[in-house]
Amino acid sequence: MSDQSLSKIKQERLGLLFLILPAVIIIIALFGLAFLPEIKAINPSFERVLRGLMVIMMIVAFQLFIPFIFLGIGYLYRAKKDLKVYDKRSGKGIDSGVPSEILGWNWGAAGLGVFWGLYHRVWSSVLMLIPIIGLVWWIPLGLYGSEWAWKKNRWESLQAFKNSQNKWRPWGIFLMITKFVIVSIGFYYS
Repeated sequence: MSDQSLSKIKQERLGLLFLILPAVIIIIALFGLAFLPEIKAINPSFERVLRGLMVIMMIVAFQLFIPFIFLGIGYLYRAKKDLKVYDKRSGKGIDSGVPSEILGWNWGAAGLGVFWGLYHRVWSSVLMLIPIIGLVWWIPLGLYGSEWAWKKNRWESLQAFKNSQNKWRPWGIFLMITKFVIVSIGFYYS
């Protein structure tokens, strides 16, 4: 079996896992909540512990549900893409040769942060979720995002990479402007 078909199988499995896992957790928690009256009759203190555990499971599942759905769809989409020829410079991590044409500011990475990063497997974008770090982490994402995305993923060509980033650009700009307006209004009224 070739490396490409193994990668496709792994991405399909990851996609299905991300789609199914939150739903399974919610179903397990609902079944647990359904049997609480019977458990309460047997052992009331265990019922309180179990109820708390079920509530925690539901909260975690709902927190993960939407991001995991997007991740699952992304992995399934990538598995369906049958890319036969890749640019030999891309997707090799540190050893990737980065074309000078892609260096520069990336509005998609700066504006969409975590969503752009998870899609492009730039895991450092998750740092945007940390309150203090997130205030400034959009700057390195904007400056180095294109380079990181090139190194983490295999691309058909330089033009395919540019086309992909151009699709993210308007949304990144829109969200950056929206964030700036919201922060400005907040400072104006405080």
